[in-house]
Amino acid sequence: MIMGKMLGDGGVCIQKKRRGRFRFIHCAADKEWCYYCYSQLNNILPLPEPRYIKTPDTRLKLGYSESYYVQSLTSELNDILQLLWYTKKGKTIPFELLEHTLTPECLAWWYQDDGHLKKSKTKPQKIILSTDSFSKNENYQLIQLLRNKFSLNFSIDGQNRLILYDQPQIFYFLRLIQEHIHLSMIRKLFSVVSKEINKSKRTTISLTSKLSIEKPTKEINQALEHLPVINQIAIKNETYFPYYQNCLSLAQNTLRKSYQVTFSKEQLTLINSIQAITGLKISIIVEWCFLFSLNSRN
Repeated sequence: MIMGKMLGDGGVCIQKKRRGRFRFIHCAADKEWCYYCYSQLNNILPLPEPRYIKTPDTRLKLGYSESYYVQSLTSELNDILQLLWYTKKGKTIPFELLEHTLTPECLAWWYQDDGHLKKSKTKPQKIILSTDSFSKNENYQLIQLLRNKFSLNFSIDGQNRLILYDQPQIFYFLRLIQEHIHLSMIRKLFSVVSKEINKSKRTTISLTSKLSIEKPTKEINQALEHLPVINQIAIKNETYFPYYQNCLSLAQNTLRKSYQVTFSKEQLTLINSIQAITGLKISIIVEWCFLFSLNSRN
């Protein structure tokens, strides 16, 4: 939790000839999140209750801003945080420690502090982690760490922030951290309601050329018989997460062949259900069915 907070809005207040103090501040709209952080961290740090602050600001319509501020008393843990996170140049990320402490919970705390989900009515568009206070080199290291730990392929935008665009990865990221999201931060999650389909549909799918398909209609329909099982796998994190890596590798296959397929309403309902919780394209779901079919034979 502390590491997630330090990646986000947390820091150590350093004053000359004085011991450092851990602190964080949140706008009044995030009061509940601020109090929750206080309640969780108060067990390991000497924290007073959050303090309300009203700051004059002529740029705002009201003429002031409102926030809640927490600053700890001095402690040995504060001293350690200062030693690990700060140099003469300022705040720096202790990557050797972060490699061992960047858990889904740590990621969730970081995201709730400094993350943003841009979304349309029907789908998430991108996840932004506001890392502009870190150096570009640190952000490249964060990207590598997130890739190694969670198979998440972030990039850096023009404002030195970490950005995640890929739909299945966004869905996976949100599922990874969901159980650690506070109720007041539900706005940073996204859920798609799957729909029951009432009629069949003919469409074009694009499958990897690595699949040896001689009788497309027959073989694709045989593979689609595994849709109910795939749907059950996709629903639960403990069964879907091991398959997530395979789904990523399937999407990276660039040599593809197009097929005209007529999906029944039952097949489309299951595909829609899988898409709603994984963000996977129809073609990748069909490839997953083929992969499952091949693995079942071995």
